[in-house]
Amino acid sequence: MNVGIFALLWRLRKQNLPDGALFLIYLLLYSSGRFLITFWSSYRSVAFGLNQSQIISLAAVAIGLPLLLYGLQRQRASHALS
Repeated sequence: MNVGIFALLWRLRKQNLPDGALFLIYLLLYSSGRFLITFWSSYRSVAFGLNQSQIISLAAVAIGLPLLLYGLQRQRASHALS
């Protein structure tokens, strides 16, 4: 999973992305992958039938996705004004 994420980020590095976008993309991809992987592990459920890793992964996605979308939207708006 990490090699795949690295390969994607390596390809995106030369794109005209806003500051911090690569980090947020990494955060979203890693958290989503970690969420899926932990279904096959034998961790103890904490809440809602999810384990601690899954809850943290969901929180990371809930924080990272809006930040990434906001950054991309601001970049589009600044390019439209230029």
